[in-house]
Amino acid sequence: MHQNKWSVDHFIFHEYATCNSSLGIYRVLFAACVLFVYLPEHLWVSEFPNSFFTPPIGPTAILFTGFPSLWIFRALNALEIFATIFLLFGYRTRFASFALASMLFFGNCWAFSFGKIDHDIFMILVPLVMSFSSWGTAYSIDAAPIDAGDDSASAWPIALLALLTAFGMMSAAIPKVVSGWLNPHSHAVLAHLIKNAFVEGRLNWIATELMGIRSGLFWKSLDYFTVTVEASFLFVVRSRRSFRVACAVACLFHLGIALTMDIIYWPNLLVYGAFANWSVLESNSIGNRLVRLWQATVLFFSPSRAFALGSLLSMLYLGFGNPLRKITDRFVPASDALGLIVCIFGALVALAFLANSLIRGAVPYRPRC
Repeated sequence: MHQNKWSVDHFIFHEYATCNSSLGIYRVLFAACVLFVYLPEHLWVSEFPNSFFTPPIGPTAILFTGFPSLWIFRALNALEIFATIFLLFGYRTRFASFALASMLFFGNCWAFSFGKIDHDIFMILVPLVMSFSSWGTAYSIDAAPIDAGDDSASAWPIALLALLTAFGMMSAAIPKVVSGWLNPHSHAVLAHLIKNAFVEGRLNWIATELMGIRSGLFWKSLDYFTVTVEASFLFVVRSRRSFRVACAVACLFHLGIALTMDIIYWPNLLVYGAFANWSVLESNSIGNRLVRLWQATVLFFSPSRAFALGSLLSMLYLGFGNPLRKITDRFVPASDALGLIVCIFGALVALAFLANSLIRGAVPYRPRC
């Protein structure tokens, strides 16, 4: 019997099928972002007195009555560094993925115990969900001798991640809809821009130039565009190619917010990257050299050497700090320069994908395996 292309089975097991090599490259990029942009984190929590301890319902509210000592967070960061390095080089990838997700969640429980909850859940969901995928079977210590293009990766974890991403983005769109963003007589983006500039103190020359625009049609179109971008994920999730277009537009959207409001929110870009076809790098001369160089690096790094690197970075990060963050903070102290670099990189990849899509037209997505 001919199976309906858009059946549930097709969506779960086929629509988001991709190559092991693509997921392997994505795993390296994800782990590198966490290691060099995010960590170390949450060391500041123990500096506050217990009177600030007002956690929402969760593990910290049930099991604790105050903040732990600094050494707990130092140990947590050391374990996160080890897990990220093992994920980077693909050593015991499934365990490293699950361990990293668990420790990031545990750290966030303490960071959110002040009552303010940030929206970086995607950074935790990625290693948790992808621990069930085959992102550790290519460009990894565990599978270094294996040809990265032999086997197709499991599709259902990526489909699940797409659904979680779609519902997460919709949860951002719905509050905007019910609070009046679609009201033709309001200008929500302009209001946020003004508040961000004069209340939060994030005024830059781009925001200054934008606030000089007096066109109500321009500002209202930005309101509609914002809601459309966030809501579109759920409507196009059944098609991988359309979902990738939504992710690409969202990458440009995040860069625009970073440049205009100095709100550099890069964790979402990590989940968008899961749906890209990174295996195209293997067919590009420069990209092919880079992936071959990484494969040689993986062959060099035995588990003992990966453990030694984890020990070295733990001492460096916890004794001195993240060197890249130290350098960027010195030259751009008022901004998250590393996060902005991630946003720029994501926007460049998005532009390359959109340009290629326009050139090729509506060609069905087929992974390069």
